[in-house]
Amino acid sequence: KGAEAFAFALETNSSLGMLSLEQNNIGHPGTIRLADMLKKNRTLYALYLEHNHIEDEGTIHLADSLQSNTTLKALFLGSNRVCIKGASALARML
Repeated sequence: KGAEAFAFALETNSSLGMLSLEQNNIGHPGTIRLADMLKKNRTLYALYLEHNHIEDEGTIHLADSLQSNTTLKALFLGSNRVCIKGASALARML
């Protein structure tokens, strides 16, 4: 629920450029909500999501959200559960 609250607030954020949510056990629901936020946010340029139990499905949602987000330049997903499908979705966005 914490990631979901952050995502809601960040949809209309006009100043925060970097956010670290490392080691917060965000999991699937939080990742989906963060991906939805990225479709609307235009100030965040770096998002740190390491060690959050993010899997392929959440990673695919994040990759899809980047199609409409030109501001985010750095997305850190180290030490999650991203496998081939998630990595492939991200690679297509490069």
